Order: sequence, then structure tokens, then C-alpha cells
Amino acid sequence: MPSPDLSPFIDLSLNDATAQSLFEKSQVRFLELVPEWIARESNIEVLLMEALSLQVSELVYAINRVPNNVVQGLLALQGQIRDAGAAPTVNLAFTMVDDAGYVIPAGSQVLVESGEIQMIFTTTALLNIPALSTTGSVESVGTDLSSLLNGISSAELSLINGLIYVAEVTLFSTIVGGLDAESDVEYFARATALFQRMTTTLILPSHFVTYALGVAGVFRAHVLDNYDSTDSGAVPGDSGGHVTVSVYGEVAALSNPAKESIEVAMEALSVANLFVHVQDAVINTVNVTVTVQGLPDTDPYTVQASVVSALTSYLSTAKWDWSDTVLRNNLIAVITNVVGVSYVVTLTVPAADVTFLTFGNLAVLGTCIVTVV
Repeated sequence: MPSPDLSPFIDLSLNDATAQSLFEKSQVRFLELVPEWIARESNIEVLLMEALSLQVSELVYAINRVPNNVVQGLLALQGQIRDAGAAPTVNLAFTMVDDAGYVIPAGSQVLVESGEIQMIFTTTALLNIPALSTTGSVESVGTDLSSLLNGISSAELSLINGLIYVAEVTLFSTIVGGLDAESDVEYFARATALFQRMTTTLILPSHFVTYALGVAGVFRAHVLDNYDSTDSGAVPGDSGGHVTVSVYGEVAALSNPAKESIEVAMEALSVANLFVHVQDAVINTVNVTVTVQGLPDTDPYTVQASVVSALTSYLSTAKWDWSDTVLRNNLIAVITNVVGVSYVVTLTVPAADVTFLTFGNLAVLGTCIVTVV
């Protein structure tokens, strides 16, 4: 039986209609049929229109969500659940009013504010600050599933619990680990790829990628066709009958048992006489040293931080496109597009295009030195 093709899927919620808009359309249509009619609040016609418009608007809302929910139901049957995201974590440092010795209970809450972004963090364990000491740190987790505070290492903190012996709370580490919930676009793109692949046999290279991405814990996957990763002298394209899939988790490589499990499952589903290999993605660190000309009236430190942020996003395991080469011109383009940058004065490192000598590559930013003049 052919798999459903969801590629033309359209979100019908764009066609929602309010009760007011339906009521106004009803009046227009009624006047077309009965030109001499005058709408008055007490008219039975007006009352009926208002009542029906409310009911119809709710019906339109429900009908427009049927395709969305059907697709989600199909995905759930295949074990594909929408990623709800993850809460960020950070270590909080508590400073006491004196060194008499205090305890910060588990579950203590601190409001973290960075610009217009606010989030409450809750300590995950009891913090014991012994006598003769005034400070201590403890891990805490945010209440929201969001990436908005990732990378923040300085912010305004307010203790919500009434602990009068706490003089100050500060960030003891950088906020990390927050993940946004999977959007409708991302979720249904995954559905489209899944149902396009659905067949009893893995045949095309894209089938192996889609299968790997459907496994819990796999965040990135890339196929190297006709490549035997167990042969140290092989290169992609010269090993007929072999396919290698490079995989990577959200923030780290998968465990050996996880990779072995994926390899066994894919080999069982692949065509006969095809050898399947699963390897870790090769993480390549790229250092950058650059001098940029800032625009007039811009804060050099803000520009510097923005350049580092842009390069971190571009050279990241989450976004790198598996290319084997980092082009200097692309780095210059990324830096030039940063708000506050007029142009790149010099890009000292890398001095030339960076070519990786391995296969199945992801790139991450290493040492980054940005000078703003």
C-alpha cells in the first residue's frame, strides 16, 4: 500500500473566521436578498444571525484543525511525538549575610531577567553553606521550555522565596540546555519525510537518513553512499554494497550501544547484500581571528558579542550542512551581516579555506578572537 504523501499539506487554521466577521457577512448577504431590510438590534433576524455566527465560527475553528490532528495521529501511530523542548539549567551562587552557616532548601525559586526575557529557576537540591563560609552554588532548572536564555552568563536575579539570610544571588555558570518546542513547520516537515520513506525496505540514501532521524536521541544524520567506514583506506563512492550513516545527538555523540542498535535495525530493513555502518559524526573545530570595522555610534563590546554569536550559530553541530570545507568567503559574509559591522578589515584565522580530511563532518567554533575598530 502506498504511503500518504503529505508534501502538499496546508495548515487550514489560516482560514479561521470570527463570529463578528461572519455576522457582518450575513448582514451583507441579507441586504442583497432583501434591500429594504433595516438591521435593528431587536430584530429577530439580527438575533438569529448573532447566534448562528457564534456557532458557525466555533465549527469553522474545529474543522480547520482536523487535518492537523489527523497528521499528528498518523505520526503518533509511528512513534513520532512532537518535541516539547527542554528547560535550561544554570548553577546559581548564593551569598549569605554572614558566615553563621545556612541552608538553601531544594525548590528555592529565583527570577532571572535578561533584558525583556524573564524566567523562574528552581534549585534542584538542598544547598548547605557551612559555618565560616558565606557562599555556595547549586544547580537550578528553568520553568519554561525555551532557548531564549541560552548563553546568558550575566543577568539580574531576584530571590522569590523569603530567605532573609540571603544577601545576593548571582549566576555561577552560563545558562545552557534550553530547547524550544518543535514548531508546526518542523513537525510536519518531519512527517512529510517520514511518510515519503515509509516502505518495508530502506533503499535510497535519504531513507537511511530519515530512519536515523526518527530514532530517539538522534539529532543529526548524514548518509555516505558506497562507503565502508570500517576500511581505513576507503572513500565515499568506492565501496559498492556499503552505506555509512553518520549520526550525532543533540549535544553529544551517541553511545556505542545506541549506534549498534541503529546499525542492526537498518541492516535488517535494507535490501539484501547491503552492508550498513553507523559512525559518529566527525566534529571539526574551526578557530576564527577577525578584525571588523564597526558602524558609527555602535558599542564595540556589543558588536564583538554579536559577531561571536553569529559565528557560533554558523559553525555549530545543529546547523552545519555536512560540507567538508569551511569557505573563508562564507565566514566573511556571516560576519559582515552582523548588525553593527561595517565590513571585515582582516580575517587572519583561518588564513585559507578549511578542508576536513575525514568523512561525515560537522563544524563547531573553537577559539574566537574578535577585534572591533
